[in-house]
Amino acid sequence: MGLTQQLSYRHLARISVLATWLVCLGSSRSAAATEDPWWGPDKATHFLASATISSGAYALGTVARDSKLPTVGLALSVTIASGASKEAWDAMGHGNASWKDFAWDIFGAIAGIGLSFAVDTAVRPAPVTR
Repeated sequence: MGLTQQLSYRHLARISVLATWLVCLGSSRSAAATEDPWWGPDKATHFLASATISSGAYALGTVARDSKLPTVGLALSVTIASGASKEAWDAMGHGNASWKDFAWDIFGAIAGIGLSFAVDTAVRPAPVTR
């Protein structure tokens, strides 16, 4: 892995962490103002959408790379960025921003990546060492 690839992964990780922090900070006031149960009907949508996005990103990542760790990082970053963008959009007055929705996005991302990783490990042949 070249230096430019390492830098791009680091930048992507930093942007994801910053987006997560900003969404949680910005949506804390909105979520407190309205009733937002942990098991609300929209939580399943957040979970399933994130699981789908992360699975698709993982699948696309396997086309570009043979290594699983960068593929997991890519899928997680794409999914967190998607969830953070949705909550930021809601926080701008287009919906009800909620850190609980974002938490369900993260749970869905982990589930989607975990399932994709398991299928990838089971299906893809092991590398041949000589």
